[in-house]
Amino acid sequence: MYAIRQGSKRLVLLLHEIYGINGHMKSYAARFADLGYDAVVPDLLGGTGPFPYEQEKRAYQYFMEEIGFESAAENIEGTILQLRKEYEEIHLVGFSVGATVAWLCSGSADVESMIGFYGSRIRDFLDIDPRCRTLLIYGETEKSFDVRKMAARLDQDKVKSVLLAARHGFADAQSPHYEPLNCRKAWKAVEEFMKS
Repeated sequence: MYAIRQGSKRLVLLLHEIYGINGHMKSYAARFADLGYDAVVPDLLGGTGPFPYEQEKRAYQYFMEEIGFESAAENIEGTILQLRKEYEEIHLVGFSVGATVAWLCSGSADVESMIGFYGSRIRDFLDIDPRCRTLLIYGETEKSFDVRKMAARLDQDKVKSVLLAARHGFADAQSPHYEPLNCRKAWKAVEEFMKS
């Protein structure tokens, strides 16, 4: 686990990509800390990792075979229950597989909001009905599915989608798909969402 605790009563629980707790996740923890939140990044990989970006296939295989979405979601729901004793607000923010895990936990009464960056496997869990305000941020270019169709299906009172002309991983400064302009647009959407 990685944490920045500064005595806030508001917490952002950050859920990482297949790579684990790396510089990308630590930088987002710092961003939310700058907004006045405590930030905690649980280790979804159980002590394995972080994986380097060059080992994307190995990292994905490890997550899918050794961890899985449902198991990770159960782990995070337990973490939410523990942390709820310390915080008045808990917000979930996930990236890729972490966004899908956050989506699975969005039905919790103990979560104020959920933000997901390019959670492509959310498409496998379209029956989830979030109880909290939800912001989904996607690059329009995904290999495996039509982002526009999924966003149209998910957008509702509590769920808002933001689509950017980008690829998966655009908000990660360490990723080969990093796009600074779209990252700034996404962060602006996050800040506006957190303030509303």
